[in-house]
Amino acid sequence: MQNIYDIIMARRTVRKFRQDPVKKEILLRLMDAARMAPTGSNKQPLSFGIITDKQLCAQIFPNVGWAGYLKGTYTPAESERPTAYICVFADEENKGPAETAAGAAIENILILAQAEGLGCCWMGAINRDKIKEIVQAPREKYLLYLIALGYPAESPKAVQYSGDVKYFLDDSKILNVPKKSIKDVLILDK
Repeated sequence: MQNIYDIIMARRTVRKFRQDPVKKEILLRLMDAARMAPTGSNKQPLSFGIITDKQLCAQIFPNVGWAGYLKGTYTPAESERPTAYICVFADEENKGPAETAAGAAIENILILAQAEGLGCCWMGAINRDKIKEIVQAPREKYLLYLIALGYPAESPKAVQYSGDVKYFLDDSKILNVPKKSIKDVLILDK
């Protein structure tokens, strides 16, 4: 396995996927990593759903927003769509406090997915009610986030931030993701 720092530094959001299915064992490891994330007061307010059925994935697809900065021009083609989704749920009455727990759990998923050779897209611009209906989630569950995943069919790259955080396609149609430098974000002994 790679060095964890290198995995974190290499991880970018992936929106275009090969159509190879993700093995169930890998998906279960992702869930195991998610459940081990820290939560306030160890409340463990999250539950997860794994969707791999092609028909369900096809029904979920139109209910998510893709690459908002690129205004619809970067929506995956049918041959580039995710082969799996992970639903991140909280109990309806605990959805506010569950946000922090979701961030920690999802980051565990994203990092382990990168180590497993998968690409992921953490999504919040989703039609929650429709997706809950599609996956037949219990009424008392609130869909916080959706993670699209599969084997990447693109290689987005981090580029130096120059005053604008919007990701963009370069002349070679590679997705560029501006990232601030360490000196831009660090306050040290001041």
